[in-house]
Amino acid sequence: SSPATPPDDVMELLAEVSCDVKNDSSDPLFKALSAGAWVEAMNSVWSSIVNFSDDFSSDAVTRVVQELCEWRHSMDQHDNALVALGAFVFAIPDRYQGTDLSNIADETCNTILEVYDSHKFAEPDAAAFALGFVGKRYARSMNLDLVRGIMGRLEGIHSFSGCYGLAMIAQVFSSSLDSMSKTDHSGKAACAIVGTISSILMSKFHSCMRKPNPRVLNLIACLKTGSGDDLDLTKSMLEVPQTDLIVEDNLRVQMKGILISLAVALPALRHLDNDLLAAACSLAAKCPWGVGKGYVLGSAYKLQLNLPLEEMRDLYSECVDAVAGAESGAPYDDALFAAIAFEKFLPQDEKRSDEIMSSIRRVVDGNEFSPDVRAAATLAICTHFGSIPLLSGNSYLYANTKKSSLETAVTSLTNMLSDPNESRRCTDMAAVALGMFCRMKFPRKGVVFRPSKVTDPQTSDIPLARDSTLLRKLLDLIEEGLANSESDQRVSLLISCISRVPLPGDFSFLAKKSFNQVNTERGTGTINAAFLRLLIAQIEIERHSGSNRSEFISLSIYVAKRPPAEFWSLFESTGGAVNQFMAATSTFLLRWPSGIIDELLMNLWSISCFEISNRRSFQSAKSLLLSIAATLQCYNIEDQSTAKSGRCKKSSGLLSPVALKSIRRLLIVEVFPSLVHVMPKLSSTGNNDPTRTNDEKEEMQGN
Repeated sequence: SSPATPPDDVMELLAEVSCDVKNDSSDPLFKALSAGAWVEAMNSVWSSIVNFSDDFSSDAVTRVVQELCEWRHSMDQHDNALVALGAFVFAIPDRYQGTDLSNIADETCNTILEVYDSHKFAEPDAAAFALGFVGKRYARSMNLDLVRGIMGRLEGIHSFSGCYGLAMIAQVFSSSLDSMSKTDHSGKAACAIVGTISSILMSKFHSCMRKPNPRVLNLIACLKTGSGDDLDLTKSMLEVPQTDLIVEDNLRVQMKGILISLAVALPALRHLDNDLLAAACSLAAKCPWGVGKGYVLGSAYKLQLNLPLEEMRDLYSECVDAVAGAESGAPYDDALFAAIAFEKFLPQDEKRSDEIMSSIRRVVDGNEFSPDVRAAATLAICTHFGSIPLLSGNSYLYANTKKSSLETAVTSLTNMLSDPNESRRCTDMAAVALGMFCRMKFPRKGVVFRPSKVTDPQTSDIPLARDSTLLRKLLDLIEEGLANSESDQRVSLLISCISRVPLPGDFSFLAKKSFNQVNTERGTGTINAAFLRLLIAQIEIERHSGSNRSEFISLSIYVAKRPPAEFWSLFESTGGAVNQFMAATSTFLLRWPSGIIDELLMNLWSISCFEISNRRSFQSAKSLLLSIAATLQCYNIEDQSTAKSGRCKKSSGLLSPVALKSIRRLLIVEVFPSLVHVMPKLSSTGNNDPTRTNDEKEEMQGN
């Protein structure tokens, strides 16, 4: 749907389509696509709610939830309604434009859990997908106890969908841990959950092997504990006999589902232990083709782009040779997907791209292949031209896509769709592939990432805007400036020029790279200050742009979690930007996950105390406390307005009860005792310090 489509029209269309959805395929790949389709559909519903009216209200969200609940009773597909509910609660944020949506989402999640616990799901696949979506929401909000409860339910579903539900939870942690420290309590707990999920999936993998293997059992134990215990696990996995990894025909589908789930979950292991990730990839690489190992390799090797170019070429050639050698119609569709993935890691080569398309056409047109394999190859056409919402969360065309090649692919899919002699599985997948092409956004029509010509890692992945626009010119100047060691002030000014422009979420990665680089020779303080102000501006303009700011919100969490000494080493010479960051706490509190607000507020206060004790300044503490006071004042005004109008507070409250409790704890347990303890000492020593200026002494007296 277009962003301006009324939500009621979108829901009417989905209701009509939902009646035709049949989960009758045994192939895990198609089941995973079904789950991704529900996510895409509910994202469209949320977008229509946000963009159709300038006056956002939680009533629109409530109406969607009520209509989805009505589907359960008015439609034959009772389970599809519950899967849609789960996808919708993950699509909506906890808060939007000051409106608390967490209560609506929590009630909906409880409804799904009650249906599952009372055994009212007709199909285990639908139950697992619905639970997986609920688990994804809990993981995003860092409600780890609730996540563990969902994991326990999913582990009891002995099918691909149970594994995939666990993998979806790990995928959320893979993203959220980018903005967290592994030394934080919540970061450690999230990493432990990732290890537990990986060990569960690897145990199911081991159960499909021809016979038990002590080396694989050792890997499972290490995943569960989260440590390799200084063992060379990768070498150990390479010593697993390939005869042990042969999969019996009756277990091939089960193994394929497990490996697809591992492809989604394993990237999160990089936050736990890179050795564990490398060992799991090495074990998967030893599996035979046709059981799903290609999905793991294509996903996991994206995290190991430091591999020698020759090794990447060898991996690509191995995949292509596997497809070419499948003369008997062997189901080597996973080799095809892996070849496409590796081809994207290598330098652009038109001949290699044609070779990939030739391999795809060979499988699609080959009558010796089963309908499922040919349908998977049909889907591979999409992955050759762009990303799909299966192993990644976005859907876009690659920047080097040629219009003529794309037109040829679309024509081929259209012909397949209209061929009366074609199998039902292939025609269905052709329709799905065409729909995915419609969903993809062409890079030149928006702001996307491309590899930079500059070798400085800080300047890689500069966004690329549409040609002949002012934004394109500014971004080109920023790239040029970041490569020049003498242009920090100029770059900072250019960054400030685009700070109020709604930027793509991926731009936050460029800011994060700057924050991670403490280059004293370069003097990155002014650039970090500019990026910090841009971060604040991007989050504050959410209500005006209507765009998703989740990446910038994650970056604000990353900054707020820095240890005090590290924080001030990054922004030591940028007191003004730090004060603006502290002053923006009132904005952050409405967007940060409730489960980590307590931890973030405590750390922000520790950062302020560091400035008080080491720099004898109260500026950051003053900005932080004034921002919190403004938040509480707004909440009190909203509370009084709610009481007078008789509206339900849960739909209009600015802060969640958890956030209010965290603020109360901060003020009573930390702030007041700290000030009582520190103020007398600073007052007595600071005013007698001959090195302090009169303005600094007046500031201390005023504070």
